[in-house]
Amino acid sequence: MGTIKQFEIAERKRKEKFAKEHKLIDGIDHKICNKHHIYFPDEDPWIHATEEYFYHNDKNMTDHLHPECKRCGIIKSRINQIENEERAKKTKLDWYKDHKELNWKRANEWKEKDHEYALQCYNDWLKTENGKISSKMSYEKRKSKEHQIYDIEWENLKKYFDNKCCYCGLPIEEHWIRYRGKILLGDFHKDHAIDEGRNDIKNSIPSCESCNSSKHNKTLHQFYNPLNPNYTRERYVRIVEWLKGGYKPYILPKRRYKGQRLTSRLKEIEELKSIKMLKTN
Repeated sequence: MGTIKQFEIAERKRKEKFAKEHKLIDGIDHKICNKHHIYFPDEDPWIHATEEYFYHNDKNMTDHLHPECKRCGIIKSRINQIENEERAKKTKLDWYKDHKELNWKRANEWKEKDHEYALQCYNDWLKTENGKISSKMSYEKRKSKEHQIYDIEWENLKKYFDNKCCYCGLPIEEHWIRYRGKILLGDFHKDHAIDEGRNDIKNSIPSCESCNSSKHNKTLHQFYNPLNPNYTRERYVRIVEWLKGGYKPYILPKRRYKGQRLTSRLKEIEELKSIKMLKTN
């Protein structure tokens, strides 16, 4: 009996609250915003007071809508963000970390839908002060991480890993990439095993585009461990063997300057050897 009476009291309160917040105008249900006390919809009487004007709220058992309209909710949220800037930044970053795939999906959908407008927005941002600084930093970082590997070294490196991605085992014959809007067969990426390490063959391993993007700036052990769905003990051992000295049979003399050909460098070495021999004689 007590439970039935409590239910009746709760139902009566819900109806009273609903009567205060809602009003029939020309036979159409309207809901009042408790902030600026305007009934919605107040322009088109044929539209019901639904989620078009109020955010959905499951906690409100009266009508499952927030008491304030969307405009008031946005203003309230913006004020909270300004007053609690650090907390707002942390919340935003946490959301991006938990919804990376959704965020990338939305961004790609927007780019594909209006590619020209997206490109224009990016170019306009590059002209701003922050854009110039970011662009310069990005260029300097890319420049500092340019690989200094001869073509022969790179081919031998791929052969060492059986022409497969060292992380997931994808064969190079199946490494399809998107390039300028087209799907093409592409070469593997030269991945830095140690992100901030050296740029020569000693610190390079072949990786598919997907694995290279996923690894980003993680260490080898942070990225490639039993929690990685592509992890195998055999591939992990193979990578470690390469980094510990497997590269030695394939290493060639370092370039003296950027872009120097191997033939030119070997010729220089031979000339230096001949000069030393003449001096000793």
